[in-house]
Amino acid sequence: MPREPGQIRSPSHFSAQCHLLSVRRGKFAMRTARNLPKGSPRGGKLVGMDARDVLIDAAGRPVDSARQVLDGLDGDTLHRMPDDRHSSIAWLLWHSARQADVQVAELAGTQEVWRAAGFIGRFALDRPDDAMGFGDSPEDVAKVRVDDPGLLTAYLEAVFEATTTYVRGLTEADLDDIVDRRWDPPVTRGVRLVSVIDDAVAHIAQAQYLRGLLADWSIGY
Repeated sequence: MPREPGQIRSPSHFSAQCHLLSVRRGKFAMRTARNLPKGSPRGGKLVGMDARDVLIDAAGRPVDSARQVLDGLDGDTLHRMPDDRHSSIAWLLWHSARQADVQVAELAGTQEVWRAAGFIGRFALDRPDDAMGFGDSPEDVAKVRVDDPGLLTAYLEAVFEATTTYVRGLTEADLDDIVDRRWDPPVTRGVRLVSVIDDAVAHIAQAQYLRGLLADWSIGY
């Protein structure tokens, strides 16, 4: 799927890129699952939960993990870019929220939380209002700075609250709707939501690892 280097053409194009990453991770997860012992909980149905419940539970995980990363974190470590070219913790958390916000708003046909809740003004980044992190250069990453780390948590919370509200309004049948036919097989609504959460989890895990490298920190388990 061709694209201009370092540039995103549309939310749909960005969703496609995230989906590709999720497919790659999913293939690894499927290979891993095949090696689990027979009867393993991961190989069977989660009792008392349907697909929507699983998505709602998963949507809460990025926020919880982000809170742990930010707890007691100083501003220098928050914005430090390893080798002056790799993503900072601030950027990783901001991008986790932005990509989810853009994709869920597209699915729901609603305005992004970024705009609707005034986060554009609260962040006041020296970046285009529609920036979301895809294709960012080190210079772009360096512009993601916040005076209050709690703003990152607040945005993540608002985005995944909107995600949860959206999922609660769906039926299980809605999850099977095709939302992107550029893939084989075509992407369903449910798979797109998995991609959104997967992307956030992956980047916040990077933030956890980065804090450990920069500040001799451990998540505690």
